[in-house]
Amino acid sequence: MLKRLLAMLLCLGLSAVLGLGTTGCGKPKEKDKDAKKDKDKDKTDKTTGKDTTLKVSGPKTAVAIKVGKSGEATVKFERGKDIKDVALKVDVPAASKGITATIAPAKLGDKTEATVSIDVGKTATAGKHVLTVTSTPDPGEVNKIEVTVEVEAEGAPPAKKELSISEPKDVTAKQGETANASVKVTLKDLASAALKVEVKNDKDKDVKDADVKVTAPAKVEASGDVKVTIVIGAEAAPGDYVATITATAEGATAATAKLNIKVEKK
Repeated sequence: MLKRLLAMLLCLGLSAVLGLGTTGCGKPKEKDKDAKKDKDKDKTDKTTGKDTTLKVSGPKTAVAIKVGKSGEATVKFERGKDIKDVALKVDVPAASKGITATIAPAKLGDKTEATVSIDVGKTATAGKHVLTVTSTPDPGEVNKIEVTVEVEAEGAPPAKKELSISEPKDVTAKQGETANASVKVTLKDLASAALKVEVKNDKDKDVKDADVKVTAPAKVEASGDVKVTIVIGAEAAPGDYVATITATAEGATAATAKLNIKVEKK
């Protein structure tokens, strides 16, 4: 009994010295328990991350643009709820001379897409060129994707279609006679041309075929000399006449030539 009493007194003394209170030997104070809980709580707060995930995707295939032309590529974004904004920029490698690119908007704001505008100058070389789109979220880690541009060589310009007709030599014929003249029709990148003839007198009035009739082939299919026939009527009034020969073809400017005809009395 005495030994048990001495043990209890010793325990109480040690508790007083060590500040354990009256909760018994070997049991920590409630204050120590609270401190441990607070420490665990602080650790949990520090390890709870914010949602700053940023997913960026660009075109799955190369953007094809001809030399001297421009094009666009769309970049799409999926971001975490804790990202405030995303700064954007696009870089063109130094080796891709003649190519320039911009991205809009410069800051994503509340949008989910951005547009990369690409200009391919005349000095750009045909082939693949890789642009880099950099996305910097706030907060979050920088994200980079590549946008491939396939530059296609500039095609040869379409051939310029041209049509011309030469001025014939003047013709003199008497009443009742038939005469001939020649004009040269030139077709450039044209399959054919149509010919039309109109005759007027020196007062710019239309002339009847019975008086002066001028004919030429209705259609020519190659460059070369074309025969023009002039038939003077027996009753045609002597004087000066002008036959206008007009050549037309699709895709070309019309060409004209004037044939001066002098009718003399028989």
